[in-house]
Amino acid sequence: MREPTLEERQAEMRKRMAEEKSKPRWESIVVSKTLANTVASKSMEADAPIGFDSQKAVRGGITRKQLYDEVWAEPMTAVAALYKVSANYLARVCHHLNVPHPPRGYWAKLHSGKEPERPNLPQPRPGEILEWLKGEGVPRMTDLLIAKNKNDNQTANRSASAQSLHHQLVAGVREYFEAGRFSEVGYLRPFKRNLVDILVSKPTLPYALNFANTLFLAFEHRGHTVRFATPGEHFRRPELKLSYSKIDYYNREPWYPARASIIFVDTVVFGITIYESTEEAEVTSDWSAPIRYARVSASPTKRKSRYAYIQTTQKQFMPSGRLSVRAYSPYGDVEWQQTWQEKNVGELGHKIKTIVKDLETAVPLIVMRREEARKQAEVQRQQWEVERREYERQEKERRLAEALKASRQQLISIVEGWTFARGFDSFFQDVEQRASLLPSDDRERFLERIGQARAMLGGADTLAQFRKWKSPQEM
Repeated sequence: MREPTLEERQAEMRKRMAEEKSKPRWESIVVSKTLANTVASKSMEADAPIGFDSQKAVRGGITRKQLYDEVWAEPMTAVAALYKVSANYLARVCHHLNVPHPPRGYWAKLHSGKEPERPNLPQPRPGEILEWLKGEGVPRMTDLLIAKNKNDNQTANRSASAQSLHHQLVAGVREYFEAGRFSEVGYLRPFKRNLVDILVSKPTLPYALNFANTLFLAFEHRGHTVRFATPGEHFRRPELKLSYSKIDYYNREPWYPARASIIFVDTVVFGITIYESTEEAEVTSDWSAPIRYARVSASPTKRKSRYAYIQTTQKQFMPSGRLSVRAYSPYGDVEWQQTWQEKNVGELGHKIKTIVKDLETAVPLIVMRREEARKQAEVQRQQWEVERREYERQEKERRLAEALKASRQQLISIVEGWTFARGFDSFFQDVEQRASLLPSDDRERFLERIGQARAMLGGADTLAQFRKWKSPQEM
């Protein structure tokens, strides 16, 4: 089959855009979703990473292949108008999906007769987003995303400038952390939930963000994608607990993100949490302060009046200023967790290479445990199937026994009712015989009363009573 030329694809694109403008809004939405579903069903990547929901892309998402074909068939402004977004926002979507788009001046060169180079659609790395649903947030482009699109020669010598790059998970998030509330011991509780998984106090926040940025860049430079979990992946984030101390007054997390921060190492996903460890300290409490507990100052205070209020102190676990990193398995069928801690502030930055290497080393272990969990789940499924069949067999026997018992009891009740009715019938016959010997006036009166009595008891119609009986199969 002949592949359509560039002019034919452009003409088809213009025709489709004209049809979209001429139709009502609701019909346009239906048509665009139908076209998206058609293209998505034909171009779904076969090697999708673990956790990707392929059916979700078919239900109205814009796949990488579809977006790639459209941005190279028409200018960005025309394609953006089709999806009712700006060209800059569509460029962000392209970077988000790792889809190359025409550079500035591409269409001018094309119309002048030149044939600019058109890069191929790169294969997605494990963990990269494969489709975009309109309405979902798209991270803003950071220096890291721009650096990814440069040549290898330009990105090879980046040891000096690597520290200036900002990963998309930590770029511009400090204001959201600081704009929130505080826990009773001073942990930040931001109102925004779609933030990187960091639990620290306000003084430790700059250090934690810088460390997270360096750690995430180290994973990215090793080829491991770091991003938020999407709703369709169904990854779990276990509650953060410390075995040796309490995080807060109620021994629970004061704050946790809506989406887990995950790292794709090959085909295995790891969850990551950066938190500030606690230490026991002498504190005072003040219910009216934003932070209920405050450390007792080590410097001597001025002598107060003998009548001044004496504030009592107590022991409480407070943020220590030292960071810890928790890596965990987000799979519901695999329990795995590893923690790295620092004894002195700043030591964890020297362990970044160790953290990356430890996660890369843990990949075979997670794969083996997932396979064991899959086999165990299959054994449990088969066992459940056997138990289900046995339960259905016992239930069937029980229902049959109950039906047999109910049918027999109903038949006995009919026979007993017939015997009872035959006794009344014999009684009425004897009364009728005796009434026939009475004078005519009394005889008529007795016969009338006998008829009323028979009508009240209903008689002994054996055929009508037997029709009401149900066999065990009819029960």
